[in-house]
Amino acid sequence: MTVQPAPPANPIYSFVGLPEQGTSPHALLDQIEKGIPVAGVRKLADFLFPDAGSRAVEHLVSRSTIERTKRSRNLRFSRAATEQIYPVIKVTAKAMELYPGEPEKAVRFLQKPHPMLGAIAPLELARKSGAGADMVMNLFNRIQAGLTV
Repeated sequence: MTVQPAPPANPIYSFVGLPEQGTSPHALLDQIEKGIPVAGVRKLADFLFPDAGSRAVEHLVSRSTIERTKRSRNLRFSRAATEQIYPVIKVTAKAMELYPGEPEKAVRFLQKPHPMLGAIAPLELARKSGAGADMVMNLFNRIQAGLTV
């Protein structure tokens, strides 16, 4: 019997300072309760919105939340802000799985409106709500299953 190697860990989670996929779900919940590192959100924003420059983070977090976090000199966003950012992380990680080794393609897919999502870009839906992220994840599952999309 041949043992299949474990799939490579998705880099997005560690990239933003969250536990790798495949670790305990409780580890992820603990980190979300503590808040996602500000530096990780900056890296994610720069990755997803490379043309936005210093304002890239504002595509993921409101300006008031950014200012509040700066004033408190906290190195992590609040749990509430993290809960808003996490759907984007989850969707981005799944897109990276669909386009292994091709991050530019993954980002383009996330930013391009899709007819099965009401002509809304997957990233836009994920930014709106957890329910929007669920719609995107369902689309990704259809793609992985080889269904017509």
